[in-house]
Amino acid sequence: MTAAPTDHDEVAFLLAAADRGQWPANSDDAAWEILRNWCFQEECRLADEAEADGWAAGTRALQHQFLPHGEYVKLRGELLRERVRARKLLQSRLRWRYGYKVGRRAGLIRRDVRLFCAARAVDNKSRGQNPPAIRSVRSI
Repeated sequence: MTAAPTDHDEVAFLLAAADRGQWPANSDDAAWEILRNWCFQEECRLADEAEADGWAAGTRALQHQFLPHGEYVKLRGELLRERVRARKLLQSRLRWRYGYKVGRRAGLIRRDVRLFCAARAVDNKSRGQNPPAIRSVRSI
């Protein structure tokens, strides 16, 4: 399933505005929903990439120990259980942070959206690049 072109354009527009420190009005729930959803998905993707790299490093280190099969399988199973536990905990935290669990105030969700977008903008500027989501941006 792919997003409609207007969805992509709206995300790009909102992210470009956020890079300039311009945010939707508090009454613009639709714009905040788009930003909230993008931040949640982007943080999930970044976490998935980091977790996959960590899993690969952990299994590589385990393999280099040249353990007997039974011990290798036992230790790999422990690594896997820890991986799943950590992943579920992180996903739960992200759902809470971005309001996909009931009970979090909209102001706190929007604060976290602003913080993540600001950190993303600083990181991209320090690497001299724009994120993939901003390809074609209409001007404000």
